[in-house]
Amino acid sequence: MVRGAVDAIGGKALPIGHDRWYWGPTRVLAETHGVGGNAINEMPYFTFLYGDLHAHMINMPLILLTILFVFSELAQVGRDHRRRIERFLALALGAMAVGLMQATNTWDWPSMTLFAIVGLAYVWWRRWRHTFRPISDIRFYGAALAMLVVSTVAVTQLPFTDALGIIRSLLLAGMGLVVLWIAVRHFLARASTIDLLANLAGFMALS
Repeated sequence: MVRGAVDAIGGKALPIGHDRWYWGPTRVLAETHGVGGNAINEMPYFTFLYGDLHAHMINMPLILLTILFVFSELAQVGRDHRRRIERFLALALGAMAVGLMQATNTWDWPSMTLFAIVGLAYVWWRRWRHTFRPISDIRFYGAALAMLVVSTVAVTQLPFTDALGIIRSLLLAGMGLVVLWIAVRHFLARASTIDLLANLAGFMALS
């Protein structure tokens, strides 16, 4: 490395092709034996280095906004003095940021949707955990386990056809309602349940 630096300073041409600084490194997969099709493996900085207005670059501000939205909601736990309209506007802003990813960079939309839903659920748990009641009814655990098994089978095994897709959605919705009913009856307070449904359903509807 030192010898190369000395040669470069001395004006000696380095044994590196001119395309290796820009275009070449983004197509190294195509140079691998057995791999073809001019496969792309762009590093994030390539967008700015090469001036490439790419979808993942356009989506970066929305990803940052989504992360800040979730952490802002988490920071409000225990000291949230916002009015309902203010909480709704914050939720709508976060949902809009995630929803726009379907147009800017579709590949980021599923992961950021999951991140936001898990984050909001964690915020809800932090906000309402003091109201949770111990579960002594074995039916809750049975229903939750059944929901997990059925949803796993439905998502991974059933073909993605229109008819079976509808059946799968109805099945998951029915199992979810059963788990929710048992949870509300034996575990959750009604206020916390309403808050959870309002936040998650509102987020999904607005996004």
